[in-house]
Amino acid sequence: MVLYPQSILDEIRDRVSIVSYIGEFVPLKKAGRNHKGVCPFHSEKDASFIVSDVKDFYHCFGCGACGNIFSFVMEFEGLNFPEAVEHLAKRFGVELPKQDLPKSEGARLEQVSKKKKLLFRVNQLAAEFYQGQLNASGPGKKIYNYMKSRGISDELSTQHFLGAADDRWDALALHLKGRNVPLQLAEELGLIRKRPTGDYYDFLRNRLIFPIISHRSEVLGFGGRIVDAGGEGEMAKYLNSPDSLIYHKSHSVYGLNVAAREIRQKDQVIIVEGYMDALALHQAGVKNVVAPLGTAVTTSHIRLLGRYSKNMVLIFDGDEAGLKAAERTLPSFVESGLMPKIVVLLNGKDPDDFIRENDREAFDALVASSETLLAWMIRRRAQSAGTDISGKVAVIKEMAPYFDRLNNSVEFRFYRQLLADQLRMDESDLLKQLEFKGSGKNSQRAKSGEAVGQWMTERLLLSLLLENPEYVYRVSRIIDAMVFSDASFRTIFELLVEHSGDEKFSAGRLLDIVGDEALVESIQQLSVVSDVEEEQIQEVLEDCIKYLSKRSLTQKLKVITTEIKAAEEAKDTDRVTRLMSEKSKLLTELQV
Repeated sequence: MVLYPQSILDEIRDRVSIVSYIGEFVPLKKAGRNHKGVCPFHSEKDASFIVSDVKDFYHCFGCGACGNIFSFVMEFEGLNFPEAVEHLAKRFGVELPKQDLPKSEGARLEQVSKKKKLLFRVNQLAAEFYQGQLNASGPGKKIYNYMKSRGISDELSTQHFLGAADDRWDALALHLKGRNVPLQLAEELGLIRKRPTGDYYDFLRNRLIFPIISHRSEVLGFGGRIVDAGGEGEMAKYLNSPDSLIYHKSHSVYGLNVAAREIRQKDQVIIVEGYMDALALHQAGVKNVVAPLGTAVTTSHIRLLGRYSKNMVLIFDGDEAGLKAAERTLPSFVESGLMPKIVVLLNGKDPDDFIRENDREAFDALVASSETLLAWMIRRRAQSAGTDISGKVAVIKEMAPYFDRLNNSVEFRFYRQLLADQLRMDESDLLKQLEFKGSGKNSQRAKSGEAVGQWMTERLLLSLLLENPEYVYRVSRIIDAMVFSDASFRTIFELLVEHSGDEKFSAGRLLDIVGDEALVESIQQLSVVSDVEEEQIQEVLEDCIKYLSKRSLTQKLKVITTEIKAAEEAKDTDRVTRLMSEKSKLLTELQV
């Protein structure tokens, strides 16, 4: 949904070209009508990242990243669409209009915005307090010594803004009160709790504190690891901030503020289970590591991390709890259309244990030898099937929904063969139960030879028109949207015709207009810069039009031939005569 008028988006584009903006972050060289450089979203040696000022568009032939200038800012900076618009507007001096909302709604949003700023400020004050307590002397000495015993250096502690909550019951509450912080806000954030008597006590005590910081350096919440129970009875090993207006654990991960750059450079993100695992790996030099916050990996986590890299590796403890946690992540990844790799550590070890007992090289080798989560799940389930046929059937039924979401036929056959091998069955026995449907959101098209030709021609025509919108009007005088067999292509052609009179029109601008995700994806794929030379464009367009026109006429001819046969069987001579006349005209047009 466009939250700002198109005129504002156009004004931002008028102030800066996509080539000059991206060129600030990626060295670009002129390559024909476009510019070329090394992709900022994945590791590569050869430049496969294309940026086009004409189309206001970028595309990487290596990882598939593509979009307009707003998409680039969203992906590169990790922002949502309104934030990307605000970022560019501020940078290039474009004044954004206030949203045209009812007064009550506008007042409510303004109040929410102000409250968020206050909550972030309260968390920042708490983080600074905790960090100040973490030192070799004073109340936080015991926690500091514990941190050092776990191999965490002062440098790493500072980088991650670690802190200490000592065993005093109200140290933070008194500190915040002294800074004139409304204590009800601190209570809302879960920093303190209220007694029946009305006074407050600290939620986190006797713990090493892990601030949860966003990629924009905002303190969202806190985690705390108990150092010792201190006579308070059985205490939870870890405590985390509750969800609040500014923090949602299912949408946030630990360590992203530090790891983001390394994740982009390596084009890989390693996901571990806990704070200490992440810190231990960072200490060992493995810095592309994050951890979810006491929850299973969710689709929101995957979408967040997917902005930085689509290559994800899960590291799980080898105990039963770790194995079950690994299993629980599969549905989220399948739903997101991504398949991570997985490493399950043996003998109940966690990443912290492994890196202490081994070294960085051993850990890198472990990650390099990882297999996909689905392959691991197939092996694990097959082991529990036994030799009984009912057990094997049960495993096949359990795995079938995951197979249904696979959108690549080669990948599908690989996993089906793996399942057959693990169950000690012949793959032919699984053909009916597990048949490739290509039903994922990126499913590949299974087309006959002629259908492929038609689809490829439609795709080429639209790709050329997106790159050369000055031809749209001329083409629309010869063919209409109905010559396209693909429904999404018909819609895109209609949009091109509708906006053909707009001199500012581009593929990038079309992405602003379209709200449908599937349509956006189609436009992005079509906007890949074609390799047709400029002097050949008109000739190629004419060939595409001729091909599609003839295909359309041929289809009409088939329909009329069927109708003639039905009319003859019904002995409707008038209808037969009329249809024969139409067929004659179509045959004449086909011969032209």
